[in-house]
Amino acid sequence: MAWGLVNNHWGKSNRSNATTSDIIFKDIRPAGEFSKIFIQSKTSDNRTKMIGGDTWRVYLRGPTSIVATVFDHNNGTYEALFLITEPGVYQLMIYLDYSLCDGFKDPPRDWFIIGDVQGTNQRIGVLGPLDEYLVKHPFNNGAPALTVTVSEAQLKVSISGE
Repeated sequence: MAWGLVNNHWGKSNRSNATTSDIIFKDIRPAGEFSKIFIQSKTSDNRTKMIGGDTWRVYLRGPTSIVATVFDHNNGTYEALFLITEPGVYQLMIYLDYSLCDGFKDPPRDWFIIGDVQGTNQRIGVLGPLDEYLVKHPFNNGAPALTVTVSEAQLKVSISGE
């Protein structure tokens, strides 16, 4: 999306808000099996989102540290898929970085002609107000979104002849 353009119905009032969004489903499997959670994005006034475009990050911290792969289902729900390999107690930390594809905008056409990748030599304010980065409003007020206990893997191997 080009810098400064906004799709219809994608104004600031329709941005997702991590403090009002919820975990709507969880399937925590034993170690060695894929587990998942589903996040339902909501706006700051608690309206359920029906479109995608959010950038969610999900981390698990416990005996090992894991980053989940997050899939946008383009209907306001996001699936975070992860493989825990060590049993134990894990805490899920969830962060909303951007909403409505705000993190995926192309810079102005002359960005690299005037300056460099880091923005050196750009005019102050050329990008307008930079209020798209939403991590300042944490999911679950910054506390772990979920604490889960992962059991050991259940191996079911049949040995022929016994």
